[in-house]
Amino acid sequence: MSVARRGLLLLVILLSFGRLMWRLDQHNLLFDESLSLQRAEYSWPDIVRGRLTISDGVASVHTTDQHPFGYFALLSLFVRTAGKSEFALRFPAAAAGTLLGPAAWALARRLTRRGALPAGSAAWAVVLVAFAPFFLWYGQEARMYTLTPLLAVVSTYALLRWDEASGRNRSLLAGAYIGSAAALLSTHFFSVFLLPVHGIFIYSSLIRQGRRWALAAAGGLIALGGVIGLAAATIILRQIGAGTNFSAVSPPILVRDLLNAFSLGPGADVSRWLWLDLLFAVLAAAGAVWGLWTRARRAAGGWLLLLWAGLPVILLMIINALQPAYMTARHMSLVSVAFLILVGAGLAWVGSRRLWLAGAIGLVVFGGMAYASYRYYEDSANGTGDLAGMGAYLAAEVQPGDILILSAPENLRLYEYYFPLNLTQEGVAWRVLPGISGLSDDTYRVLEQLRSEHRRIWLVNAYEPIREWMQEEGFRVREAGFESPIAVLRAELYLPKRPITDEATIAHPTDILIGEDVRLRGYDVGQALASNQRVPITLYWQANGPIERRYKYVLQLVVKDADGRLHALPRTEREPFDGSLPTMEWPQGKIVTELTDAPGAPWPEGVEGRLYLALQMYDTETLEKLPVTALAGGETTDDGMTLLLSVPSGW
Repeated sequence: MSVARRGLLLLVILLSFGRLMWRLDQHNLLFDESLSLQRAEYSWPDIVRGRLTISDGVASVHTTDQHPFGYFALLSLFVRTAGKSEFALRFPAAAAGTLLGPAAWALARRLTRRGALPAGSAAWAVVLVAFAPFFLWYGQEARMYTLTPLLAVVSTYALLRWDEASGRNRSLLAGAYIGSAAALLSTHFFSVFLLPVHGIFIYSSLIRQGRRWALAAAGGLIALGGVIGLAAATIILRQIGAGTNFSAVSPPILVRDLLNAFSLGPGADVSRWLWLDLLFAVLAAAGAVWGLWTRARRAAGGWLLLLWAGLPVILLMIINALQPAYMTARHMSLVSVAFLILVGAGLAWVGSRRLWLAGAIGLVVFGGMAYASYRYYEDSANGTGDLAGMGAYLAAEVQPGDILILSAPENLRLYEYYFPLNLTQEGVAWRVLPGISGLSDDTYRVLEQLRSEHRRIWLVNAYEPIREWMQEEGFRVREAGFESPIAVLRAELYLPKRPITDEATIAHPTDILIGEDVRLRGYDVGQALASNQRVPITLYWQANGPIERRYKYVLQLVVKDADGRLHALPRTEREPFDGSLPTMEWPQGKIVTELTDAPGAPWPEGVEGRLYLALQMYDTETLEKLPVTALAGGETTDDGMTLLLSVPSGW
């Protein structure tokens, strides 16, 4: 191999690595990725057993994952050494996706040397695999869908080398095959579909030494695959609700789905790009025909890639007719590289006859792949919704006495990753509802109890019946949405009950008139969770008469030094109850209790003095500030429109 070709191969590998590293942490973790993290965090025995624990904050249920342990053992090493960032969690998949290119090149080159593929197949194959949109999708996902095809290529390559070797090298390569095949089987249960292909190849290799020995070796490998497959089916189907996430699809739909995914990626619209998918299929068929065309090519293994790409799909169709077993193309990723090498072989065959035609077809093929990759980056920037943004919002907004009510106990590890559940020890609680047992009368009894125990309630992506119940029984203050093209995340803040009463127990009573319409009957200042988080404040309002205007207020903590100068901390500016209960709707004479807050911040450096709560109110339309009078329990600044309320000592 010339230096120039080695340089081009290295360039392709580096470009492939770069595209997988670019924006590797661009979107939040998917639900499946949170399962990967959860398994990687467990002890080694639990990783091997496939144990998954689901909790709703009260009860826990132990389940068994649908995937074997190999990938999660590898991921666990990264978690324990590189941390749990999105980048670190996805790096093993990206690394496997990068290695797929050179692995496909090595396999195609070996088959070309044997005479099973046309010259030039390896060059086409490495570029096709290195830039396939399918491997971009799953090379940036913390799952096993790039490691599985990589191990399929490595084990098949080891088998080819074993077939060509002799003496001690043959034994060493047999060990390499056994090791890589074992790693493959430990990565995805569908890997057993490749064992019959390997068994047939072993039979063709050993037939020269006797039919009985060849049948025994091949049959033993195929039987092993059957045993592993039955064991995997037993593990999966004995779970509660087993099989509900599998689909019974017809063979034409299955083939079309796989063809579209391996050609242009899972995100491509198959109805729009069917013509290009069919071009990939024609090229793959051409590559397969070339390998089967003569006896010499068949003897060299020209049938291997076709059998590898086709037999696992046929086996899946047979199983799917008996028991739904298909989810998406990612679970058949072990055949993806064989298909793309066949496409490369088809392009190489065309190029051997009409180089210009192969170049033109290649431009169409790679143009479609490039466009699909571009759409991946554009469409999936926040494919799961902005969980991190919602988590940051909640971390800034939660106060002591709050509770987060989350949905779906299986999502708990995802919530823990992004949400401030670590604040529970400091006064913020959480609970998943409906719980493990599902929605029942107990759910509403739990809600009633939580409503009586907590100051405020956050519903996070709440189950609709729970939202409806809270809207009837509580009072919604605000809603914050965190959306993406395919996901809508919602955080809603509720008070346990409607905040209008005839009387209230007030820690610091006042009788302060603001403007002509609004009285402040008292206030309270609580403790923030941390110095940089919001300080919980309770304001007790009263309508002095019918209020015909909407007002807003500015609220902030200030330090008054010995010279009477005020040093202000950051401020809150909002309409009462964030507009959910504006001043025009306050009933005359009733106490309106608002749970609000002011930004907390470290005490101004070098300043000594006393802490006050500063309050201003203004008309939302005219922006005119309201004067403060009747100062029973407070004082004003020189402007007569800024109310100062003393914060208790020891705050």
